[in-house]
Amino acid sequence: MYTLQVILGSTRPTRAADPVARWILDRASQHEAFQPELLDLRDWPLPMFGEHLGTIGDFRDPPTPTHRAELERQDPRRATRTW
Repeated sequence: MYTLQVILGSTRPTRAADPVARWILDRASQHEAFQPELLDLRDWPLPMFGEHLGTIGDFRDPPTPTHRAELERQDPRRATRTW
């Protein structure tokens, strides 16, 4: 069974992606090959605007290693943008 991570990339309060993500999770859970899970960027303490030219690509800064490990354990990759 593959882990299918559905990533909500918008953190805006008025985002339209919530119903789309629920639909994708529902459809994927009906397929026997997938174990879907939701990764919502609202739940991750990302260092927004905390980077500068000298820190770009420095993956030692917490919580970057945790987020990277979470993303690397998934199987299929499919990016879809919703507005």
